[in-house]
Order: sequence, then C-alpha cells, then structure tokens
Amino acid sequence: MLKLLGAVLVVFACGSLGRLVAMGLNARKQELRAFRYASSALETEIAYGLIPLPQALLRASEEAGGGVGKLLGQTSAALSVSTGENAAQIWQHKLQKNITKLPLASEDFALLHKFGMGLGESDGEDQLRRLKLLNLELKAREDKAAEMAAQMGKIWQSLGKVTFMPERNFLQCCHG
Repeated sequence: MLKLLGAVLVVFACGSLGRLVAMGLNARKQELRAFRYASSALETEIAYGLIPLPQALLRASEEAGGGVGKLLGQTSAALSVSTGENAAQIWQHKLQKNITKLPLASEDFALLHKFGMGLGESDGEDQLRRLKLLNLELKAREDKAAEMAAQMGKIWQSLGKVTFMPERNFLQCCHG
C-alpha cells in the first residue's frame, strides 16, 4: 500500500512539474508579445501623438496589460514625479525591480536593459528607430519562444500523462 501511495505521489509530482514548466514557457511567449505590443503602441504615440514620454508610456502600459503594463506604468509614474533621475535611470531601476515578476530569460532582460539605456535621451526620430529595432528583436524572440514552447511544452506535459494511458492500467503497472 505504501509503495502504491509513493508511486501515485511521484507520478502526480512529475505531472505537476511538467505542467508548471510548460506554463512557464507559454508565459514567456506571452510577455514577449505584450512587450512587442507595448513597443508598437509607444512607437505610435511618439510618432503621431507627439506627447511627452510619461504619457506615452502610460498609454503603452494600458495596451500591454499584465506584468509588462505594470512595468511601463511604474516607469510612467516615476517619470511624472521629479526625482532628478533621467528616463534611462528610471527605466533601469523599474526593470530591476520587476525582474522576478516577469517570466523572461536573462537575454530578454539584457535586450530591455539595452533599450532603456537611451530612453528619452535623443530626438523623436532616433527613439522611433530604436523602437523599431526593439520590435523586430522582440518578434524574433517571441517566434523562438513559441517554437520552444511548442516543442518543449509537449515533452514536459507528457510527464504527467503516464496515468492516463488507456492501453495500460496504472494499478497493474505498480503491482506487476
């Protein structure tokens, strides 16, 4: 009886772990997509709205939602208050603060860090060029993350499917 309980717990733990890893892979893809939507919205606001950066970030945060929206909203709020820091410093600070809250890879954070280094420090044309490059890189990373989620997600999720195989009875496996 104890062996059976142990076996059930192992299968349940493996299945749960597999689902969690698969969910994490999908979450990264979704956050990259949200950053891409936000960068497109920011690009539009800068190009056509001709509004200050804090307002553009606030509108982009509403477009993105989720963790990305929070990051952009916090950056917008900090820019609206005069603290003596420039936009790049505030971006870096808020990015570092949210690093554990976003399911992104270290290379994703490196890209966002690099983008933030010149935030608000050049003319509109340069900002638009930087946003377009960011958008292209985010799209490439999103596609790669989607591919990885599709491939690796199936592998990880299959860890929990042992108990649901119709051709084998789990109880017979444990007693045989």
